[in-house]
Amino acid sequence: MINIIKSVKRKTAKPSGKIKALIPMAFFCIFTLLYPLHVQAYNNDADRSNESTVTEIETDPPSFWEKWLYYDMGDHISVCGYTGTEGRIAIPSEIDGKPVTEISARLGTDGYPVHEFFEDYNGSGTSLTIPEGVLSIAQSAFEGSQILKSISLPQSLKFIGNRAFIYCENLTSITFPENLTGIGTYAFARTGFTEIYLPEGLKIIGEGAFMANANLTKIHIPDSVLSIGREAFFSTNIEEITLPAGLDKLTSSLLSGCTRLKRVYISEGTEALGSSLFESCPNLEEVYFPSTLKEIDSIFSYNLKLKNLYFAANEEETKQNIGANILSRLIGDYDDGSEEKSPDIMYYYENVIITYNTPVPTSEEGNFTKPLNIDKTTVILIAASTACLTLSAVFLILFIKGKKRIEAAKGGRAKKEEEGFHPEVLGAWECEKCGTINSSIGNYCYKCGRKR
Repeated sequence: MINIIKSVKRKTAKPSGKIKALIPMAFFCIFTLLYPLHVQAYNNDADRSNESTVTEIETDPPSFWEKWLYYDMGDHISVCGYTGTEGRIAIPSEIDGKPVTEISARLGTDGYPVHEFFEDYNGSGTSLTIPEGVLSIAQSAFEGSQILKSISLPQSLKFIGNRAFIYCENLTSITFPENLTGIGTYAFARTGFTEIYLPEGLKIIGEGAFMANANLTKIHIPDSVLSIGREAFFSTNIEEITLPAGLDKLTSSLLSGCTRLKRVYISEGTEALGSSLFESCPNLEEVYFPSTLKEIDSIFSYNLKLKNLYFAANEEETKQNIGANILSRLIGDYDDGSEEKSPDIMYYYENVIITYNTPVPTSEEGNFTKPLNIDKTTVILIAASTACLTLSAVFLILFIKGKKRIEAAKGGRAKKEEEGFHPEVLGAWECEKCGTINSSIGNYCYKCGRKR
């Protein structure tokens, strides 16, 4: 029997050369079969307009843990749904002993998101906290979630996928983490924000990322941003904006349809401006252009309140880069392809004043206040510091009160001694041994007998 077991071990321990050759092939086949499924479910660059070209696939239903639906991705968990009814919701950092590193959409049997992170019976949930450790929010994760009003994002978050929060019309409160590097296409289109402060370190803002936000009036974009997709702020109510220095080109229709837009600062470093940049911005009055500008298209259209154009370069350099007839070159109303516009069109812009040698202001938009990003460690330190300061103040008050009481007692005794009976005035004497007061006529203490 022992010999048989040894024989089996020898046979199984060393696979033949053919089997060794087949092992990589088997792994390759498995990878080939599973990779399209993974890409279809979590590809952040997929465009919904191409849905008809995607092959229908079967997907496994999500697993269930307490109130959470999730996909087990092997070494991590991707949460895709909530079934509870609490008003304040916190996603767990671990499920089944595995870290939660992704928030994703729930997929239907055809492989497309079903847009049901929250159930119909979830009620009026107001806030959601995503735990530290989550690296990405995948495509369409919260698309159409009407109950979502505020969300707390972790500092670990690096990317927000395409359409992640689109149509979350009641979402009004968010603080973007400092490690965020990318925001996908239409990620926050048609949400309810009034102000947005994007963090330093952000590099990519996708096409239409904040479009159609009817309540959005202020936005801060850091100079770290290198790319902003077309129509990113289309049809918002932004009133004033400074476009960052990291952009080589402003894409077409970037700020078109912003009916309340009055003033725009294009930072130094920008070299090209796309077409229809300010189309249908009826209240636009002033635009500042950088000295680095080299290429420009017809950026104005239906901007009948336009008053001032400021160029950082001198007149000669500006005309050399843009064209001799600058204003006509910039206007695209009824554009017939010619550089010289008809007198009827130019009539609406005859009061526009062009000023050269005017540097682009570098001040922040309006009185924008940067939000505070406070993690748990900072909160603990602040609480501990506050407690120490409070205790120090209490001890100081008690010390001052105690000192005052001591000084008052000393003052009382001094006053009493000053105003009280002084036996030495009458010739009486005090026994040095027992302290007894004796009369002036006695030479021995009547109590202890000590001689005077």
